[in-house]
Amino acid sequence: MVTKRPSRSRTAPFLAGLVVLGLFLVTLIGVFLREDETRRLETEGQRSALEAYASATLKRALDDEWRLGVALMESALADPLLDDSRLVLVSDGEPLLPRRAAGAETGIVAAMETVTSTRDDDDSPPAERRRFVRALAAALDAKRPGDIEASVRGLLSHRRQFRLGPRDDLSTVLAMVELLQTRTTPARVLLERVLRDGFGPGEPGLQRQVLLVSPRLTRDELLRVCGVVEQQSRRAQVPVDDFVSRCGAVAKPPVALPDEVPTTLSLVDGWVLRGGREVRGVAVSVESLLRAEQTSMRERGLLLPGDGLTVSSSHGAVASFSVNVDSTRWRDAQTSRATALRLKLALLALAFGLGVGLVALAFAVQRREQALVETKNELVATVSHELRTPLASLRVMAETLERKLQGVAEAKDWPQRIVGEVDGLSALVENILSFNRLERGRDVLHPAPWKLDELRGWLEADAPAEVQVSVTGTEGLVLDADPTWMKVAFLNLLRNARKYNERTPVTFDVHARRDGSRLVIDVRDNGVGLPVEAWSEVFEAFHRLRDGRGRGGGGSGLGLALVRRVVEGHRGTVRVSASSPEGTTFSLEFPAG
Repeated sequence: MVTKRPSRSRTAPFLAGLVVLGLFLVTLIGVFLREDETRRLETEGQRSALEAYASATLKRALDDEWRLGVALMESALADPLLDDSRLVLVSDGEPLLPRRAAGAETGIVAAMETVTSTRDDDDSPPAERRRFVRALAAALDAKRPGDIEASVRGLLSHRRQFRLGPRDDLSTVLAMVELLQTRTTPARVLLERVLRDGFGPGEPGLQRQVLLVSPRLTRDELLRVCGVVEQQSRRAQVPVDDFVSRCGAVAKPPVALPDEVPTTLSLVDGWVLRGGREVRGVAVSVESLLRAEQTSMRERGLLLPGDGLTVSSSHGAVASFSVNVDSTRWRDAQTSRATALRLKLALLALAFGLGVGLVALAFAVQRREQALVETKNELVATVSHELRTPLASLRVMAETLERKLQGVAEAKDWPQRIVGEVDGLSALVENILSFNRLERGRDVLHPAPWKLDELRGWLEADAPAEVQVSVTGTEGLVLDADPTWMKVAFLNLLRNARKYNERTPVTFDVHARRDGSRLVIDVRDNGVGLPVEAWSEVFEAFHRLRDGRGRGGGGSGLGLALVRRVVEGHRGTVRVSASSPEGTTFSLEFPAG
């Protein structure tokens, strides 16, 4: 495996920042769009609920109108004085309601005027009926009350027994009433029965009889007969206003129906109709129903003063009818949503622009900082490299001086101390160069199977005389590591153990062991120890303890930082596992090979 600290592209973090910012903004846009859609669905839901309620209410009102109209049809068929203008009933193609004068029968009024002068020789029912009228006229002229009563009773009895055509029936009864009113003073009860109330089932009064036979009369004939009946009724002080009104309605043109009436309940041209063998219909005013429903919904708080109801169509099946709610609330809500969405998107665009500007500014600052760091590293590398040659020369001269002054009491141990200081300075320069190479990614680790037993030889060869080295537990252990850099790490730990120490001799104990899938190397010294708050900080580059003591001074602050870089380069970790005034233990953990 080849391990190397990656040299990241200068632009990669900023491109990543732009991507993250873009994804964040896209996410916000999605949130805003979903929020807008939610608000739209809420508004549409409210509107749909109101329209569904209004549609159901209108359908129920139309159905109620239909049921009421069907119930009134039987009454209108039995009593022609009832208003049937809002009803339609066609049975087997024959219009029954509303009643209309659409026949060809005429001459009723003319026959009434001539019935007393007509002489009949046959025994047909019409001739018999006319003879009763002539007998009544003769009794009135002779002023014979008994004969008058007998003639009236005979005519009414004959009318009960025989159903004549409109011309013969109405002309004789009208003539009888006219004779009674103009030639005598008839009983009021008799005239009320003859003109209006009738004499029981099957014997309606003249007003109802005229309306019953109106489909067989022409329009003009109906109006003439109605005029005579009205005159006779007013003369007898019998109620007649409703009859006059009905005559005017019956004289109107017939109701125009579509050629094909749907068999389902439908609204056609203001009529609720249902077809089949019988066509039934009821006239309705959808506008009036909508106004009433609108008022009711306003009173219940379902509609605001500015809201209105409209139907989608004035034709079609009642079951499929729908009511639309026209309200400024929906338009205002739609405008508000659109405005809010545009404002949010504009703010996002502004935020994106500011983000791009900040990223560009940070990129420019980073480039300047990177340039300064590169310049510093180049300066450190150049200076450190240039120091190696003079330091080597100084060591050679110090060793020469040590040999020549050996045995000279005045020289004391100064030459030896000079050699030690030069060695310390050389180690410092090597640490700086090594750390700089790792930081800049210029050195590549070359892991290979490495036997930990080699560690004993390294340490014993480089350890000063005052340092006692102990290595245990390494037998048979193999680690994937770069031996060169592992040697650098352990020698730095050894130098730290000697430098931060006040005891003689200095002890440096290394113990290796397996811990599951990890290989742990514990390194313990008998130095001055580390305060707990500094356990993590000592691995930072150029970090030095303020109260650092011991031989060799406070150090450069790169030794432990270099150890951490090397261990992490091997996919391991390093930490302070224990520390006290009696010494410090470092634990190095690696994946087991």
